[in-house]
Amino acid sequence: MLKEFRDTYKETHSAEYIERVMYDYNWQRKNMTNHCEDTIYSDPLAQDYWGVDLNRNHSVGSVYDGYIGASTDCTSAVYAGPEEGSEPEAQNLIWLAEQNPNIKFGMNIHSYGGYFMWPPGAYTEDRTTLPRPTAGEEAYFWQASEVILDEIKDHRGTVILPSRTGPIPDVLYSAAGNSADALWYDYGIYAWDFKVGADIWNEGQGRWQAVGFQPPFEEGHEEAMEFANGMNGLFNVAYQYAKDKKPPTSKIEPGKEKYEDPVEISFETSEPATIYYTLDGSRTTFESDKIQIKDTREGAESLLIEETRTIHWFAMDAAGNIEKSYKPDGKGKNYNKAKITIK
Repeated sequence: MLKEFRDTYKETHSAEYIERVMYDYNWQRKNMTNHCEDTIYSDPLAQDYWGVDLNRNHSVGSVYDGYIGASTDCTSAVYAGPEEGSEPEAQNLIWLAEQNPNIKFGMNIHSYGGYFMWPPGAYTEDRTTLPRPTAGEEAYFWQASEVILDEIKDHRGTVILPSRTGPIPDVLYSAAGNSADALWYDYGIYAWDFKVGADIWNEGQGRWQAVGFQPPFEEGHEEAMEFANGMNGLFNVAYQYAKDKKPPTSKIEPGKEKYEDPVEISFETSEPATIYYTLDGSRTTFESDKIQIKDTREGAESLLIEETRTIHWFAMDAAGNIEKSYKPDGKGKNYNKAKITIK
């Protein structure tokens, strides 16, 4: 399988492309496939305009589905290609995910700006995003990111600012058809976008200084080492994930009591975990409602209970461990139960 991938990789990263990027035009954002047929841009002298932005060529949240942040113009820097998944480089990534269902984590690298982001990565013109992760999944993204960002910082003290850390639409812009969305929504892979090149402090001038898209070698090398450190952090996250066999625990706050007025119920978990719940007394399954985030860059939502309800729920962590070893697809009833009485 590895040989097959290497052979495909060589075919899709031609010597022509490598030579051009290395010696002729190192601003080349896209691949070298010319989709500008029958236009003035089909001329080899216009090859600066050629190519597809491979991080806009995927089928989840694409420009062809109405999401913004990509273009159908073959000359655009964010050209999404003639159709979703048209490019072999993008196909290779999906092939890896499909052939290796054990892959649970991924990270891609971009420049520049010093951003550390995750899905959703695209929204429509009215800023409707792709479905947000559940509150538990979002909490896990934050927890894992802290581990990775600490490793990045360890190299030379670089801090990715909180304002540049989080879901892509919250800290940057819509990126229709990006690879992290394709991995997350179609394959359940926790995937990050790391834009290297955070501002650095210029001691002599007493100010922060942007490093730009074309830093000198010394700075570029430091940014590469930061990315390598981040990958070590990701390996650690993956290792801890693989070892995690302990189910989460959860409870509601406030607890099951009698209340004179409507009450807001929130869930507390021992670790980042998705809460599945019902309010009608029915058995909880994977088809039940899930606790979502309250709003952009906020924590988990609460449930407003306005009349007597029986809440059934269970928690499942990122590694798939389920509270009390409950089997949502089975017939057991060892989920959590609480009756909230409104007088």
